[in-house]
Amino acid sequence: MNARNAPQRLVNVVQLFRIRVAAAEARLKVMREQAREAKRRRKEAKRIAQSARRRFKQAKADLSELREALAGVEAKLFQAGGRALARKVRRTKRSKPAPVRKSPAANSPRPRRKQQRASASRRRRNTNTRAAASGPAMITPPSAAGDAGLPTS
Repeated sequence: MNARNAPQRLVNVVQLFRIRVAAAEARLKVMREQAREAKRRRKEAKRIAQSARRRFKQAKADLSELREALAGVEAKLFQAGGRALARKVRRTKRSKPAPVRKSPAANSPRPRRKQQRASASRRRRNTNTRAAASGPAMITPPSAAGDAGLPTS
């Protein structure tokens, strides 16, 4: 009985190995494609990085040229007798622009408003009246009568 089944067993083993080889070839094909894609992505990233470095160098050179041109124009202005004007130009260049106010109601400083909001949220969360009464003084929001928002005692 073993003699008859031996060739059949070998055929089954050969078929099993053929299936394994086919699966390994499929995995190899997928891995080869992934490696090719990774190489392509690396090349693309390298090309983008080189382009960025070229643009950076060009921008740096442009900035240098503009600074030199500005220095030349300022020197000409200074030589032409515009000393006061040159000082004014330098002063305005260094100073910060004035902050833009959105509305007249925005005249109160921001930290106090944040503190008021925080205390209001604490008041809302605190349900224990005894703890609220014995706690630190609360800051009240300014009223229309001109209250400065000072802590109550």
